Amino acid sequence: MSQKLNVIGTHFTGVLSFACLISDGKLVYGYPEERFSRIKDDSNFPILTIKHILKKFNLKLNDEPMLHTPKDAIRTFYSSG
Repeated sequence: MSQKLNVIGTHFTGVLSFACLISDGKLVYGYPEERFSRIKDDSNFPILTIKHILKKFNLKLNDEPMLHTPKDAIRTFYSSG
């Protein structure tokens, strides 16, 4: 029996950041960071949402799931600091 492929997708440029869990190609869960940070239109990296997803679905970042962030977001994140 094969293990499920889990991917955490993120978006954190622009007005609103979010993270979602995709399991075997299906969107399973997703929330904006502002729900956990309590900051309206939070555009920071969605670390609180990622932590929530890992806890809710009993996942560990060191062995799974894969984390996907768009290349443009990485460039924006590192060039703004």
